[in-house]
Amino acid sequence: MEYKHWKKHKCKFKEDKPIKYVYPNQKEQFDRFCKFIIPYLKKHPFFKKVWVWGSLSRGNFGIYKELYHKQNGSDVDLLVEVDESYKIPPEFRELKEWTKKRTYSRAFYSKIIFKNKLPVSKTINHKIDFICHFPSKHTKDGFYSKINNSKLIYEKKELNFSIFSDVHYNLKSKENTSKGIKGKESVKNFPELINKLKKLKLDFIVNLGDLVETKPKKSFPIILNQLKKLPYQTFHVIGNHELELLNMKELKDVLNLKQSYYAMEIKGYKLIFLNSFDRKASKPDYRRKSRVIGGKISTRQIKWLKKELKSTKGKALVFIHKLLSDQKLDTNPIWSIAPERYTKVENASEVRQILKKSKKVLAVFQGHIHQNSMIKINGTPYFTIQGFCQNKNYSNKQKASKSYAIVHISNNSIIVDIKGDKKIYKS
Repeated sequence: MEYKHWKKHKCKFKEDKPIKYVYPNQKEQFDRFCKFIIPYLKKHPFFKKVWVWGSLSRGNFGIYKELYHKQNGSDVDLLVEVDESYKIPPEFRELKEWTKKRTYSRAFYSKIIFKNKLPVSKTINHKIDFICHFPSKHTKDGFYSKINNSKLIYEKKELNFSIFSDVHYNLKSKENTSKGIKGKESVKNFPELINKLKKLKLDFIVNLGDLVETKPKKSFPIILNQLKKLPYQTFHVIGNHELELLNMKELKDVLNLKQSYYAMEIKGYKLIFLNSFDRKASKPDYRRKSRVIGGKISTRQIKWLKKELKSTKGKALVFIHKLLSDQKLDTNPIWSIAPERYTKVENASEVRQILKKSKKVLAVFQGHIHQNSMIKINGTPYFTIQGFCQNKNYSNKQKASKSYAIVHISNNSIIVDIKGDKKIYKS
């Protein structure tokens, strides 16, 4: 047969292994296997990091001259660092004999077979072994000594962050609590939030806007100094209440922002922070001179957004104060009677089309309307986060719920765990 003219290889470690005919196109075989196995790895959060080990990594992957353990081709050996918070894939079967000799890890095989079709219309089956390291149960030395001779083909992308919105930090002795907004309680509750976030392992924090309600010269230094106690970077989104206290230049100086809208990349994800109160594109609300609530995202910001999405190699997360989503607010006593432009960006549909066309936006996070909800538009989840100063029944008699969210993203799956209302959204 054609492969008998290929280079021959004899295993140095096991004398009983028959001679192997080595595939002449080793790089092509490696790339073909990666294309085959990576979609499977992505389906299971159990896989944290995966390396190719053995013959496929060394470049002597091939076909046995005669059957070896009922196999006619090399095994594919994968070294796996597992995420122990997830279950072992149900199709795994443990190789008992293998683990007796090597107690530092566990080895499994599954029904997953790499089928390699030869030019002579013959298919060679290659069994896949998963050699797994469980960090809490085994030592690292034996497992990681093999990585030097292996090739990393997969690493699970994980992102953990916290979001809070509408703190309305209020240093006034009296406040309007007619709709259950209790910014005065935030003065006491916010340091408690800081202590909770300190105990978590997060990548960053996002403030979705309306951080301060009164006395900006006193309020901002206090609350920003509290945020500095966290070992994580805090990203700020512009809210309408800040702009009622300070002009845009003053606000950017206080929040240490170069621009009112900006982007940042962390762990392969692009974070896009939009300004839904672009004064050059916004219509004023003449009921009150300081009122900043209506308007749309400017043409300049739209061009910038398109450019950022185009340059995004992975997935993007979008953060904004006002709504980009269409959603019912019938049960919301604050916003149910307000004009739509007070709750939603006026050119929201245009922005959504840009997000849809890019095919890169994993999720959108919003504040402003003081309620928890999740709605999918064009397959993308739009999450709104309840106000930190708000109680879920909008009652003056109840204390603020102190709501915030912990977001966990793993391989583009999202869990948004709302603290305060005890509600979890999965997407």
